[in-house]
Amino acid sequence: MSNIINRMNPLFEPRSIAFVGATSRTEKWGFYILSRLLHHGYGGKVYPINPSERESILGLKPLPGISSIPESPDLAVIVTPRPTVPDIVRECVKKNIRACLVITAGFAELSRKEEIRLESEIVDTAKTGNMILVGPNSNGIVSTPSNLCLLMSTRLETVQQGSLSITSRSGSVGTTVAALCVNRNFGFSRFVSNGNEADLHIEDYLEFYGEDEETKVILGYTEGIQDGDRFLEIIKRVNRKKPIIMLMSGFTDAGARAARYHTASSYEGSELLYQKACREAGIIRVQDVEEIFSIGASFIRQPLPKGRRVGILTVGGGWGVIASDTCVRAGLDIIELPDETLKELDTFLPWWWSRNNPVDTGASFEWRGCLEALAGCHNVDMILVMWVAGKEMTPARELCPVMESLIERYNKPIILCSGGFENREAIEEFGKKQLVAFHSIKQAVKALSSLVQYSEYLSST
Repeated sequence: MSNIINRMNPLFEPRSIAFVGATSRTEKWGFYILSRLLHHGYGGKVYPINPSERESILGLKPLPGISSIPESPDLAVIVTPRPTVPDIVRECVKKNIRACLVITAGFAELSRKEEIRLESEIVDTAKTGNMILVGPNSNGIVSTPSNLCLLMSTRLETVQQGSLSITSRSGSVGTTVAALCVNRNFGFSRFVSNGNEADLHIEDYLEFYGEDEETKVILGYTEGIQDGDRFLEIIKRVNRKKPIIMLMSGFTDAGARAARYHTASSYEGSELLYQKACREAGIIRVQDVEEIFSIGASFIRQPLPKGRRVGILTVGGGWGVIASDTCVRAGLDIIELPDETLKELDTFLPWWWSRNNPVDTGASFEWRGCLEALAGCHNVDMILVMWVAGKEMTPARELCPVMESLIERYNKPIILCSGGFENREAIEEFGKKQLVAFHSIKQAVKALSSLVQYSEYLSST
């Protein structure tokens, strides 16, 4: 077992949990978070801690303090008022607890001396006991392989296991990404809301995900990097194994000011570091929250292209024009199709078809043959399918297995863009196969260019 796995396992794979601040009062986070933990089927021992409670809490017997636990739990969860947190962290260290999740907010993000001092105090205490600490001001963690759900957000009511893992400075952004993973039928493996990153920083989670067998693709959101050299060193190593897709914010004056009062982020020169991370370490940088999911999920099943040459299949000429412009702006090549491919397409399309790339099927319904002709073309490295006809012409249950088969047969990425016509059936059918049904041409092309970027990065290292 690697050092990072050994260090982080008590957080993501705890055998037992001390839940400090558990309560039977249903309006409190100490009730809601504990109820979610139990509802999602966590199988380890849970010790609810509350000296004021005497009766059962969700069927569990409460204990008066950490010292009364008959073992040393792997993980402590703290959901208590801010002034109580330093003493509780000290009790955790005395009990030899290896990891601590601090949900409680009101520390350095307030930018006041006393709160900053309290945050430094709990970190110093944790380090004396070699205990890792998440937060404070964290939204929680989820680890689907161990049925662990310690989450205060109501945005993510259900979880589903998958191979995407998420680390987010913001709890609301992170849970939105996690909800997209679930709603799009992909699921996710690990999730952590980093909070103030007083102890563990984003690079710690990235390093763990890089070694984690349950993680295939890494999704991240950050509002600034504290140790730029360490961050670059880790992501250069991790990104050679697994793609990292990240939304990097806080690079304008207004954004940095907002980040400082959100998660105590106040790092200078963030944008220069972000650019260096993309240039030297191959991080895929995205521009909005939805793209964190949609671009990241594209790496699950899509093979990496061998070049930048795109074939476009469309059932509407205008969509082909827009797609062509978008591809060229993204640095992709709209190539002319060779004669043998044109002749093959002639057998499926009416005599008046444009004999051009994009391939516009027009009034023809022979999209299967056209798609295979493009996939088999040696001049085409990837395909963009503009499926804008609506459900009455080509249901997702017909299109999805054909695309899946051709991806595997020809080892080329095939990205679908519905032009906004995708329905719940399409989302579910493609999600079952771990394929993304894009509604935005810009995002679909971003997925293709990101696959190219990562392929070229791996080839250059």
